[in-house]
Formats: sequence, C-alpha cells, structure tokens
Amino acid sequence: KFVNGVQTVVQEDRWDFSTSTGLLLIDIHGLPIKVSADMSLRDGAKGAVNLLHWDIRCAIPLIGAKLEEVMLAEVQARVDSDLEASHGLIVDY
Repeated sequence: KFVNGVQTVVQEDRWDFSTSTGLLLIDIHGLPIKVSADMSLRDGAKGAVNLLHWDIRCAIPLIGAKLEEVMLAEVQARVDSDLEASHGLIVDY
C-alpha cells in the first residue's frame, strides 16, 4: 500500500511568455511518482488552446508502469473539471 489517507498535491505552472510555452509540474508528497507536462499555447478557432504533453514516471520496480497507468487515468478523468475551473478563474483576469 503506497497511499495513506489524505495526500498533499502541489501544482506549479511555469510560463515563458516570449515563446508561449511552459512546464506544468505536479508534486504528490510522499509518492515516488513524477508528473509533468510540456505546455504550448496556440491560436484556436475560439481563442487560445493550451496543448499539454504529459510525462508520468514511477521508479518503483515491477509495479511502476502500472502506477503510471493509474495516474494517467486520474489525469484524464480530471481534465474536464480542471478546464471548467480554469475558465472560471480566467474571468477575473
């Protein structure tokens, strides 16, 4: 068992506005999983589009690949709700 109770998750977004690219880093305290995404802003039909290329790594022998799959499924399951939350936040800017 690798996860006990509540987990602290910290997300950091770094942007290079001159190139419209960035790096998203997710730190899940206490877990040996590294989650990141290269980001790239592009013009879209209805405004800007943020393209993300995910990288999920787990260094636990034998089961690391399976944990990477589980984490990818979690990321994919949250994409729509995260996007909706972002749209709500961006209204303030």
